[in-house]
Amino acid sequence: MSPATGAPGATPKYTKKDFESDQDVRWCPGCGDYAILSAVQKTMPDLGIPREDIVFISGIGCSSRFPYYMNTYGFHTIHGRAPALATGLKLARPDLKVFIVTGDASSLDDKYTVFGRVVDGMAVVEAIEQAPVNGEAPVTRIELSRVRVQR
Repeated sequence: MSPATGAPGATPKYTKKDFESDQDVRWCPGCGDYAILSAVQKTMPDLGIPREDIVFISGIGCSSRFPYYMNTYGFHTIHGRAPALATGLKLARPDLKVFIVTGDASSLDDKYTVFGRVVDGMAVVEAIEQAPVNGEAPVTRIELSRVRVQR
């Protein structure tokens, strides 16, 4: 039975709120991670995946608090281990949808890594990359107002 609809085998009808956890988000004011979290929470309902079939796996650092802020399953690993744990989980449970969240230090190429492909809007990605920062935090707030997931 679907937890969202109450009907056997029904496609879940989630909203952004369904993917928000009860944890206080603890990032610095203006951090770009807020925009990424919000965009993912807005996008997840469109995927039609039951929350119990979704897992977010992260490494270390600020961005890696992400699993705590999603109302799904999640695992906060140690430095550089998110890809290995995600691979192991996917091999053990191929039915799950596994997402990796990583920041600058624990990614595969020492840059912010997203497993996916930008189909259009590369100018936005480049603008975010060029945004002035104070330490690791953007000087001004960066907010994504629209994200489209293409399958």
